[in-house]
Amino acid sequence: MGIPKPHSEGDLDAEVSEGKVKDHDTASARSSENSEDLGVAFSCSKWCKHQLSPDEIIEDFLKRCDEESANFVAEGAFQSQLNLEYGAEEREKVDIFSPKSADKDAPVFMFLHGGYWQAEQLSKDNNSLLGAPLVKNGAVLVTVGYSLAPECTLHEMVEQVKKAVVFVAKRFPDTRGIFISGHSAGGHLAAMMLSVDWSSLLEGSKNVVKGILPISGIYDVRPITKTYINEPLLLTESSASSVSPLLLVDAIPKCNLEVKVHILVAEYDPPVLQIQAQDYSKLLSSLGLDVETMTLPGKDHFEEMTDLSDENCPFQKVFLRAMGLTS
Repeated sequence: MGIPKPHSEGDLDAEVSEGKVKDHDTASARSSENSEDLGVAFSCSKWCKHQLSPDEIIEDFLKRCDEESANFVAEGAFQSQLNLEYGAEEREKVDIFSPKSADKDAPVFMFLHGGYWQAEQLSKDNNSLLGAPLVKNGAVLVTVGYSLAPECTLHEMVEQVKKAVVFVAKRFPDTRGIFISGHSAGGHLAAMMLSVDWSSLLEGSKNVVKGILPISGIYDVRPITKTYINEPLLLTESSASSVSPLLLVDAIPKCNLEVKVHILVAEYDPPVLQIQAQDYSKLLSSLGLDVETMTLPGKDHFEEMTDLSDENCPFQKVFLRAMGLTS
């Protein structure tokens, strides 16, 4: 079965609008030798419902991320600690935003930006736009920076995020839980944290990671090796397999089987991302993990991110409920 075609000029692809995307399978996309088709399948800007060109969609997205993150920081209704170094590399830094009267055991929400592990325009600095609803309800927000390709391999990025989680856990020893989320490539990195044995990295500590909440993540990286996206990543089929959450479910430590997983996608995400989310959810559920899936209706890959600045966003409600901050 072929890869679904993207809609153009704002017209919705019939397979998506009619819900037929479920009939496709990940293997069909993975086995395709047509790199151009695969490139389209993973090009999120080509599946948006708006009558804009892909370049215009990206430009608008970056502008909104910049502006809304700047607005959040300017409001200053929180305590902030910026550019804390968790490693020696330039991007190995975090920003922390806490309620002014935060509980000692306040939950910590870590967020990883997207950009296919290579877009320099995205960083921790313009991904704090989701902070207001979280801080308002008593959570600590940590936006995480990490190195990008081609200066850094995907395997090294995974190690950096692990290092950032350890850094945050030690900084908040009394937290009742760390919840790791991210958008797109950041969703992939968040999902990779499910296979980490945190007890071995945090000596004598309880399993502090309580939730994984990837948004439109890439759970099988192998198809990307045949696309333009891989040019700076230099992944092989073998190396891509070793950083594909979909292929690592059997490696999830027993201690992480208690972690609640929330898999989030948008209605107008690329169908291949929706398929991977379904497959990943099923595999996790088969292991006995508590998995919740949600599709954000009427939104695309970029709107689902910028909508996070709104406290009424359904994904924000999932975040707060996961942390026990709302019923």
